[in-house]
Amino acid sequence: MLPGMKAKVVRLEGGRVFQMRLRTRGIREGSEIELLTIQPRGPLVLIVGSTQVAMGRGMASKVIVEV
Repeated sequence: MLPGMKAKVVRLEGGRVFQMRLRTRGIREGSEIELLTIQPRGPLVLIVGSTQVAMGRGMASKVIVEV
């Protein structure tokens, strides 16, 4: 994804605690996310609903989306 693109979350990979952590931030199957920025060697900033969420690249790689 590139900044400004929107996508729908299809699946969350990872354990129960990881999935629970994302779901409490609003990132769950069926939700729409928008990529706001990608920091070089740093986190991604997403917009979920009306909230901005920073997420490391390792966590982001476990969120499967459909553009």
